[in-house]
Amino acid sequence: MTRKPSAHVVLTAVLTPSLLVFVGIPMAVLLAKSLVDGPGVYLDSIRIPTNRAALVNTLVSGLGAAFVSLAVGAPLGAALARLNIAGKRVLGTLLVLPLAAPPYVLGMAWIALASPRAGWINKLAVSWGLASEGNPLVDIYGMGGIVWVLGLSLYPFVLLPTRAALESADPSLEEAARIGG
Repeated sequence: MTRKPSAHVVLTAVLTPSLLVFVGIPMAVLLAKSLVDGPGVYLDSIRIPTNRAALVNTLVSGLGAAFVSLAVGAPLGAALARLNIAGKRVLGTLLVLPLAAPPYVLGMAWIALASPRAGWINKLAVSWGLASEGNPLVDIYGMGGIVWVLGLSLYPFVLLPTRAALESADPSLEEAARIGG
């Protein structure tokens, strides 16, 4: 008697060649063409100050956004999984809404909120005496703003797996660990 292949096997058999053709081969060609003049090309490009600054800025913004996403998403995922919160389903849906909007849309919204001269937060801070016209309370422009907006747009990628992992884990194991010290 022959067994019918599972959907997983069929999907793997179909997608693997597609990925190889459309991703693997172009990446291999790109790598090969970049190494025509030798690996020193990469070192030469890093020696240029503007390239080095771009690399550092990319690393800072990426690592900073990852940290903000982790700092926001993990506690929210744990709270949704373990606490009895009124409106948990609605809150869970609302907290993943940043996935529905591209990061640049969230960036534009944060510009409206935290622009140094015209942002609503700064105008409110000036009217309450917490800041002055030339000295804003928050400034969304710059590395801090980039990290903040990217982190807040990507935290659902931390929230969802954290929540799923904690909901599938046995709470009695946590209780036993707490009792055991």
